[in-house]
Amino acid sequence: MAQAAWTLIARRETWSSGEWVLKHRLTIRNSDDYNMPYFNPHGEFVLWNTRNTILTSHLSLVPDFDMFASNPASHRPLYHALLRAMSNGTILLSDTPETETELALLNAMTGRTSDNLTKVVRSSVSAVQLENRWFDLDLGSKESGKAHLAGAWDVGTGAGVIGAWNCREPGYQAVCHDSLSSRDIKDLTNDSEGPFIVYPRGYSALLKGATVSLARPNEAFDLPFLLQEGECEAFIVSGLRTLVESRVAMLGMQDKLWPLGGVSVRQKGEDTVSDDLTLRKSPSSGVTILDGRIRNLRRRCDSNRHW
Repeated sequence: MAQAAWTLIARRETWSSGEWVLKHRLTIRNSDDYNMPYFNPHGEFVLWNTRNTILTSHLSLVPDFDMFASNPASHRPLYHALLRAMSNGTILLSDTPETETELALLNAMTGRTSDNLTKVVRSSVSAVQLENRWFDLDLGSKESGKAHLAGAWDVGTGAGVIGAWNCREPGYQAVCHDSLSSRDIKDLTNDSEGPFIVYPRGYSALLKGATVSLARPNEAFDLPFLLQEGECEAFIVSGLRTLVESRVAMLGMQDKLWPLGGVSVRQKGEDTVSDDLTLRKSPSSGVTILDGRIRNLRRRCDSNRHW
């Protein structure tokens, strides 16, 4: 970090209107190397990267979460890929020529633009451990307990993602019994009032096929979940918009680890909400409509389509 900081200081800034204007944001390594010989390389790597961003996300730097492997399964590819998708830094693969790269995982992290260019689909900000969980200091222990939660909020779409990881030491079958709470959602959304829908992605065994939940303002919200050793989960949190007599929430591209990438949402009066998609060839986009009950609506992702 010191080397990158000195590089930053050495650059000449532009003095304009009495303020320093930074022309370039430098990429900085956000943690120690991703090093397999560590006893708990996967859990500690996620834990310390999303704790370090409590500071580094406020600097004029882009945090780099280092490389990860898409194979074999023992390297927890999804576990690491979710973290990288929730960052705005460089995404690097450590797959060797002898490794069969998991293309399905890469497809979940990339998309094609209207110009037929392949782009990484990721957050515009790096995930940060949720504020009310900063002092959960035993998340890497051998005992069962809480999960590690970090979030990234996309102001442009009024939605974000909370990632949850079991960071406990491997080999002890430690389980994370936890619950997504009203305070977790407030931390993610910067105390926005809501209401919000909460949609688990189903990466963990016990949340596969889970439906959406509604988090109302000034009401307690509690969504229990369980993570086995090596498991992670993600929750889309999306603000509801009034559309005639219904309310609509944008869930983004459901085949992407960061579903909000390449999507912006604008409300045009009381009867039209448009989604501008800069990515194409994605199997599905989703909205959730409240009309007395919660249900999911799926449709094709086409640019400039209107609801």
